[in-house]
Amino acid sequence: MEKKRIEENFKQKLDQEQKDMVQLAIKSNNAAIMQAMQNNREAAEKKFRLPDSYPVGIELDKAIANPGSDADVVLREGDRIIVPQYDGTVKISGAVMSPNSVGFVEGKNVAYYIDQAGGFASDAKRSKTYICYMNGKMAKVGHNARVRPGCEIIVPNRTQSRLSLAETLSIGSSAASIAAMMATIANLLR
Repeated sequence: MEKKRIEENFKQKLDQEQKDMVQLAIKSNNAAIMQAMQNNREAAEKKFRLPDSYPVGIELDKAIANPGSDADVVLREGDRIIVPQYDGTVKISGAVMSPNSVGFVEGKNVAYYIDQAGGFASDAKRSKTYICYMNGKMAKVGHNARVRPGCEIIVPNRTQSRLSLAETLSIGSSAASIAAMMATIANLLR
């Protein structure tokens, strides 16, 4: 029900934007605006599609202890509550030397568990490390995120965005050609 309401609001917004763009296209007699408008609408609809279901992380003990509080999530028809089975391990994955699961040790911090996985890999994005808890919540390491039984510590990889030598030479050659053309045009206009 909530999904339908959100989708309807989004479609109304898109329809209003489309009407505004049509008026602009009519005023300017520009077919390119119409084509761009259609492409933008299709891209926006594709990007906005909501999944049929998605997890919501809650702390059930707080919800039960404080009825009516922010922790007490309102359930709707079709909602499901999944209580995961206790897992006394911590999974370490991503850009570490040896991704694995390690037994939970009370009081140990994230660095301990990453060391248990052989430490960070050379392509690790250390500052973006986060923890995924069993209840579905996520927390960035360093923001008072504590390791708990059953959680997963995830270390993302750094993306390699370096250009190859051939690509760098190609860009340099193109820039030099454009500069030469501009100099020639400037000399011709004198």
